[in-house]
Amino acid sequence: MAFLHKLSKASSLAGASLIRRLSNVPENTVYGGPKPQTPNQRVTLNQLRQKYKKGEPITMVTAYDYPSAVHLDTAGIDICLVGDSASMVVHGHDTTLPITLDEMLVHCRAVARGAKRPLLVGDLPFGTYETSTSQALCTIPSVSRDALRLSAESSSIRENNDPLRVPQRLLWKDGAFLDYEQAVDTAVRILKEGGMDAIKLEGGSPSRITAAKAIVEAGIAVIGHVGLTPQAISVLGGFRPQGKNVASAVKVVETAMALQEAGCFSVVLECVPAPVAAAATSALQIPTIGIGAGPFCSGQ
Repeated sequence: MAFLHKLSKASSLAGASLIRRLSNVPENTVYGGPKPQTPNQRVTLNQLRQKYKKGEPITMVTAYDYPSAVHLDTAGIDICLVGDSASMVVHGHDTTLPITLDEMLVHCRAVARGAKRPLLVGDLPFGTYETSTSQALCTIPSVSRDALRLSAESSSIRENNDPLRVPQRLLWKDGAFLDYEQAVDTAVRILKEGGMDAIKLEGGSPSRITAAKAIVEAGIAVIGHVGLTPQAISVLGGFRPQGKNVASAVKVVETAMALQEAGCFSVVLECVPAPVAAAATSALQIPTIGIGAGPFCSGQ
């Protein structure tokens, strides 16, 4: 009996020791355990600029949910993109077009809870920043469109009480009025409701360049996106590489430069030949992030 009592006591002590050892093993952070130690300060635009100037590669990874964001945070990634590609990857659509702003905000909030270190960037979904000229002008009651155009072209817009005064949200550019109010409103929601630090928009048409400039002037950081722009697949004829001929290559570089001029702090180059990406990277004074664009970009 004494022997059994000693054995039982030894087993209890061994079990207690095992429990103590196990209690020191961190749980998986995805399931509510202790979070990894991360810097108090999130990656900033200034830090990204310093890496760019030093020639250090910049890393950007896409995440759509909290678990992915936690793993990405632990890996020390510089930029976390909440992409509208969630439309395809998460929701099962064939393109990025169907996802709504409200759906994007759900993904943004989840990622913001998990990723504490990287700069957080949210995509502006299709249909939330490209109000057409006709739509913009239709919101102006009892005013002659021709008179507005003449007023804008002649730079003779009068004081605030003049009925021909163009509303502040309209910008006259390249022979048309562009409405950037929707773009700014969407970007504000991505930051305020989604918890993002910056936004990304696709394309380089005059309206997109104007939208980018307006968002930057509203105090919001912007990443541009050229080359294969999934929101424009109906125009591009599908998911096809861009910049494969001289005219297309020149357009990629010129569009990237226009986005830089609009105030973008970085430009994504997607599915363009490596020499074209190298030319764009060389021409720009801001970082380029490559997606299937070869090894010569500022980051991947």
